[in-house]
Amino acid sequence: MVSNSDKIDELDRKILALIQENSRLTMQQIAKLVGNISKVAVSYRLKKLEDRGIIERYTAKLNPEKLDRGYLIISRAMCSVKGQKELEVSKKIARLPGIQSVYGIFGDYDLLIVARTRNKEEAKKLLDRINGIPGVTSSNTIVAHTIVKESLALDLARQTD
Repeated sequence: MVSNSDKIDELDRKILALIQENSRLTMQQIAKLVGNISKVAVSYRLKKLEDRGIIERYTAKLNPEKLDRGYLIISRAMCSVKGQKELEVSKKIARLPGIQSVYGIFGDYDLLIVARTRNKEEAKKLLDRINGIPGVTSSNTIVAHTIVKESLALDLARQTD
């Protein structure tokens, strides 16, 4: 549930959409693109969004292919443990090299794991390590051969309630 103090207005949405696309924009560039706002006001709004935890950090999108990490695997894993123990298993998986994301999920499996490796041999070793973690009972893995869209960007278009 979002409280009134956590709501963002249309101006905040525009600013967030811009920095989500390019976090290197200057305050002046953002002000010009948003229109009818000063760079000081942009700075103030960004600081408030950071303080409220809406903006967690500023990052760069790296090209995995150019960094020899083009082998994308997505795996679902089953756990024999639940609750806090499952969370501990998830955290162990998250610390393995190459792991990008670990999600607790509903359905036939308990975890969704996204990883990038150099090649299938490295992927096999990583999957063996995942399956070797106590509490992981099985996994099902797919390899992506084409990436049509890859983004963690949020759609900030106004939603109707």
